[in-house]
Amino acid sequence: MQKHADDKLKLLLLVAFVTITPILLVCGCMQNTNKSVVMNAQQLYDDIIVENKEDSYLFDYKSLEEGDTLIIRDVISNISYNKEHNATRVTFTYGKNHTYSPAFEGNLTGLFMVGDLVEIKVHIKHVKFEYNNKLYDLEVYSEQWVDEEYFKTHFAPFGGMKPLPAKCIRKV
Repeated sequence: MQKHADDKLKLLLLVAFVTITPILLVCGCMQNTNKSVVMNAQQLYDDIIVENKEDSYLFDYKSLEEGDTLIIRDVISNISYNKEHNATRVTFTYGKNHTYSPAFEGNLTGLFMVGDLVEIKVHIKHVKFEYNNKLYDLEVYSEQWVDEEYFKTHFAPFGGMKPLPAKCIRKV
């Protein structure tokens, strides 16, 4: 008798799953709302919102939300390795002498060179915390973020975040 009851319960659960899942998909309850956005360094700069006040610091993106994938596609204008930090800065130039220079783990100077078209793929993470009587509200790359303590103790040379993993950058 117990086996018959277990079989009925399994059948009931299967029918419920088959019936409810399409309804949730149609109404959007189970759809992934994260998006993937491709930008060059200039577009990335134009998308940034920075508000530095006495009691708060905001670093946000106009068009990106937590969980979104950002692909930065641009041409390398400079590349340099810092042996002390075991990190490579890959620089992109835009506008009049503006640069964007993310750091990557390890020495990548043998893999990439000036003039290479590359993509950097990262994911947006939202963090909020207090430090030195100031509220930080930041959208960061999840691949760089460690935690609040790391941010507080490693502000220099990479702005409180670790260099990006080398797997985040590739030639196009």
